[in-house]
Amino acid sequence: MPARFRAVLLCLLLPSTTMAFAQPGVAPTPRWTDLLQPPVEVRQKACDDLAAFEKANPSPAGQKYTSAALPAEQTIGQQLADRRRSPGVPERLVNNILIQLPAANVGSICANAARENRTVNVRTLLMTTTFYVQTDVAMVRDALKFTATLRYLDETGKVLAEAQPTRLTRTADPAQWDRKCVQGECRWHGFSLFNFSGPGNTAQLYAKLHTLQLVYDRGYGTETRTYVAADFTRTELKD
Repeated sequence: MPARFRAVLLCLLLPSTTMAFAQPGVAPTPRWTDLLQPPVEVRQKACDDLAAFEKANPSPAGQKYTSAALPAEQTIGQQLADRRRSPGVPERLVNNILIQLPAANVGSICANAARENRTVNVRTLLMTTTFYVQTDVAMVRDALKFTATLRYLDETGKVLAEAQPTRLTRTADPAQWDRKCVQGECRWHGFSLFNFSGPGNTAQLYAKLHTLQLVYDRGYGTETRTYVAADFTRTELKD
């Protein structure tokens, strides 16, 4: 598996004892507007930080993606590891999801550009939220069947809007999967990426937004994960 995804796995799988700095209540609850439409200053800092990391710690030549990854405490409010289990799925399955909000996605774009000695104008980048859904499949092409929808709910649970994945979504990119064999059974382990950009009238929508709800299917029926803004004052969610 390319180092970019090893870095993502490391973020997902770090022991919770290393996360003591991210106790609930330490940071004030952010607004959804600031999380999903971060000001240009926040996007620029995320860009500069990860580009500088890539420059100081170059990714291996020939690798498809940057392996730049900041310590988890530096990405609070930008990304979140969700380790909660989904009911009804096989026990062997890993249930991790990594959520990268727009600032984190901007940072990744800048780090990849830094590998080619390019700079990025963060004002021109589409603000997207990415869900890295970890699972395993018999064949990588099986992931082409995976689906996801992002719902925007108000405080009563009413659906304000729904978003479908953008064309940047990559559910079955071989670069995101690694074949592993256990006791003679071989499966592909990795991530399906679902990218979402905000629906129309975002200012009004985010003002009413209370909960983000990811509804997805990775071959085991419909699974649902919900997030409130306060979740993004932490580095991880666990059962």
